[in-house]
Amino acid sequence: MVRRAVLAFAAAAAFVAGLRSAGAQQRVFRPDDVYRVPIGRSASRGPADAPVTIVEFSDFRCGACRHAHPIIRQLLALYPGQIRFVYKNYVIFGEASLLASLAALAAGEQGEFWAMHDRLFAAEDTDFTVEQLDRFARDIGLDMARWRAQMRERRPAALATLLEENALAERLGLGSTPMFFVNGRPVAGAADLGTFIRLVDDEIKRARWAIQDGAPRDRIYEALTASGRERGRSAWPVGIGSNGLVRGNPNALVTLVVFEDFQCPFCARHAQVIDQLAREYGDDLRIVFRHMPLRMHAQAQLAHEASMAAAAQGKFWAYHDRLFSGGDLDRDALVAYAKQIGLDVRRFRAALDRHEFAAAVAADVAAAQALGITGTPTSFVNGQRVDGAQPIGVFRTLIDQKRAEARALLDRGVSRDALYRTIVDLDDERGP
Repeated sequence: MVRRAVLAFAAAAAFVAGLRSAGAQQRVFRPDDVYRVPIGRSASRGPADAPVTIVEFSDFRCGACRHAHPIIRQLLALYPGQIRFVYKNYVIFGEASLLASLAALAAGEQGEFWAMHDRLFAAEDTDFTVEQLDRFARDIGLDMARWRAQMRERRPAALATLLEENALAERLGLGSTPMFFVNGRPVAGAADLGTFIRLVDDEIKRARWAIQDGAPRDRIYEALTASGRERGRSAWPVGIGSNGLVRGNPNALVTLVVFEDFQCPFCARHAQVIDQLAREYGDDLRIVFRHMPLRMHAQAQLAHEASMAAAAQGKFWAYHDRLFSGGDLDRDALVAYAKQIGLDVRRFRAALDRHEFAAAVAADVAAAQALGITGTPTSFVNGQRVDGAQPIGVFRTLIDQKRAEARALLDRGVSRDALYRTIVDLDDERGP
């Protein structure tokens, strides 16, 4: 009997995996957007007319989902009766994930979905097997004969629910778990409790205002998300900034924006990759540097201000290359480098003393934070994000893809000077 069940689950796993493999590249979810995410047949707890509905797409084998689980429990305890929590299975970690999801839905047939949900997330071994899930069912007090029958038969309705939830995740453009939607507003990954509290407080106010304007209380979630987006965006809304740290053709087919830290050794290595790409792609590639001095690097802030002082004298890129070539980044060294590349040293020193360019650096840091950047280097190739100092082949592949997409946009009538802002959906390409 167990062997038949395993074979049946394997067939179902292949079907669900095939569905996911057909999905498109992961999309971008801006925190200020609202998405229409139907509840459907998914498991939920909390009042249906709660002012806030949180929908989570999750996988029981996902480490980040396990980290988020206690945070959500704390959140529900902080807002009794004000949150409806909806769990949607997004099966992305193979057959064991499918087994776990089917187990939770089977437990739901006996009114114990959430007990099984909690037991699965508490498990130390997430290579779930039929025997292990059988023990979990016994632990939470299920009718074992009924449970085994449900699991053996795979309950067509349960499998249909999983397929429906996975199809919705693909349609939205999800590519990882966990993903939350708080009254339709996206939160990617295992965010901290404070992030959720701020968002829930905002959404309680938004729900209250909507009800005052005539929205039906018992359909408040539908009212708040009715005009929401049905799919994530194709690119991050990353601008080139207002500091003008750009090299290459201003109307290039591909724009590579890089947030870097002059004290970061990975950025120094990454700078060599960027130089090679600039040589290979010529007029098809525009390079944009944006500041991201990390707090852990005590000398980074002044180094970035110094680079702006060099930019004010028309020599940003020469100074950029000198900083990344190695050496100290204390004030005396920064001044010495300015002298080496032929800057007016008196003017340079005065700019450092006055912290003349601190605000310019801070503007880039604020833009990075708005984009959710926490480390360096972080790159964007026509709005597609690449974290870390990746091999040059990763960038070649992506640039080739984005160049072809840009040519297709030109063929459809987009002008060269509007190309980048069209791709990243900004009114002004300087953007945030």
